[in-house]
Amino acid sequence: MGDWPHLRPRVEALPFGSGVYVMKDAAGDILYIGKAKSLRQRVRSYLSPHPDQPKVAILMGKVTQIEHLETPTEVDALLLEAQLVRKHQPRYNKELKDDKTFPLLKITAEKFPRIHLTRNKTDKKAIYYGPYTDAKLLREAISLINALFPIRKCRQLPKTACLYYHINQCIAPCIKPEVKPEYDRLVSEVRGFLGGGKKVLWIT
Repeated sequence: MGDWPHLRPRVEALPFGSGVYVMKDAAGDILYIGKAKSLRQRVRSYLSPHPDQPKVAILMGKVTQIEHLETPTEVDALLLEAQLVRKHQPRYNKELKDDKTFPLLKITAEKFPRIHLTRNKTDKKAIYYGPYTDAKLLREAISLINALFPIRKCRQLPKTACLYYHINQCIAPCIKPEVKPEYDRLVSEVRGFLGGGKKVLWIT
């Protein structure tokens, strides 16, 4: 197998920072979307003449374009990857990843929803994001969201305000049911954050 020399100049021009890469065929159809801590190093690994998986060789034989979007952090890349995969449903994301083995981010269907990591979709009323390819990064993303948005962290609503209320990381729906409208607004903001919230511009 070759090392796809027609792609090498494009790959060598990629930045070393974190981001999302998008592989397209000659018709401009998206074949695969991935995230990387280092875009150049990650995408360069696809150019090996002896790829670990036969499907990678098949994928790369069809790729004619590689686009990317840089992100401030690897966690941002993780969230953006999941958003774009969910939107575009690339064929090779399904073939190269078994969704059942990867974690999901779940927003519960409770009166005062919370977010957490799960690996199944048993609750049809809940909202799910993913699947994600890195459980550690997903946990970091959830911690970031919980720090940014003062929604509940407790599995069950306590009868008294917990530590998160006292450190201003929760508006305490457990003791203040009247905060429901504000809480719903916060959950809406979380969904906007997870959905991207920003206009995506491809850097080519």
